[in-house]
Amino acid sequence: MAGEQGTTNDDLARLIISMREDLNRRFEQLQSTVASDLKDIAERVEKLEKMEFDPARTIVFPKLVPTNGLTDHQLINDILRDAGLTNTVDVRNVKRVGRQGHGVVQCELDTIEQKIQCLQQKVTVKQVCGSHIRTAKTHTELVNEQNFKTLLDLLPGGSDYRLTANGKITKKGVDLWSG
Repeated sequence: MAGEQGTTNDDLARLIISMREDLNRRFEQLQSTVASDLKDIAERVEKLEKMEFDPARTIVFPKLVPTNGLTDHQLINDILRDAGLTNTVDVRNVKRVGRQGHGVVQCELDTIEQKIQCLQQKVTVKQVCGSHIRTAKTHTELVNEQNFKTLLDLLPGGSDYRLTANGKITKKGVDLWSG
């Protein structure tokens, strides 16, 4: 009987060792998988941080002077609050472009409707901060605008025409709103 119990104890010891080795192997595989997943997530986050703002939801504050003690995000929230837009507009992301002083500040909002609300109140916003907000343009729109202006400069009599904000070429000095 003692021989049988010794064999059983040996079998249990081998089984425990085998289970421990199996658990260690699985744990190492899990650690490897988690490390790989974390690396992938870190790469995705880095790509998202480098991603440009969505022009469809972005407004631009040109020549916005930074305020001591406030981040640009806080400054934009204060401006929108003073213009009466804080309750209806949620600022998603803010980024200063160019120099640190009087640089351009891009402000991405949650929805296109919020952007429209801000642009409808741009006179009030200008009274609050002294900066005339405008809509953001995509890289393609900026290149096309610059190309149209260059073509106008090259054409004979092109200096008599201008490019409007919505991309139309009109004669300078003509009032579009009068019949």
